[in-house]
Amino acid sequence: MLINKNEFRKQQLAKLRDFSQSYQKLQEDQFLQEKLIATSDFKNSVSIGITISTMDEIDTKLIINTAWQFNKQVFIPRCLPGRRMEFTQITDYNRLTKNKFGILENWQSQSTINNEPDIIIVPGLAFKSDGYRLGFGGGYYDRFLAEHDLMSISMVGSLRLIEQSCWPINDYDIPVKKLITIE
Repeated sequence: MLINKNEFRKQQLAKLRDFSQSYQKLQEDQFLQEKLIATSDFKNSVSIGITISTMDEIDTKLIINTAWQFNKQVFIPRCLPGRRMEFTQITDYNRLTKNKFGILENWQSQSTINNEPDIIIVPGLAFKSDGYRLGFGGGYYDRFLAEHDLMSISMVGSLRLIEQSCWPINDYDIPVKKLITIE
């Protein structure tokens, strides 16, 4: 049975918030990050696009720190008018500001912009096995991925992989190319 996206989003956020402080989430996040770092996509990349995670997302700090350790360029999204976004380079966690969604962004004027990183790590609340995702409702990643044909990867914890079709897929929804799961 299909549920309205906004209703399913509310239900999923409630589940994820209850789960966010659990030891199991810490274990899953660590496992998923290590699994992503072990992929040839990550190993062969020079640049990555990735968000600095919030409590509702899979942790990304190990990936970011590992990327820096191997001299990879790290780019984080920043929101633009018209529900668009671009990726700006960061070399540390300093001088970042939270946007209206609570997401850390880089607004330094000298920032390098790269909207074609080798890989892009896409967050989401829920995922289907075919790569379709339910995001946070702004459509930023769907718009971005529609304009940029990149290697898109999502890390999917146990509560995020939805076996049955629960929400409708629209023409503007763009699936990610690869899912990293706990299996």
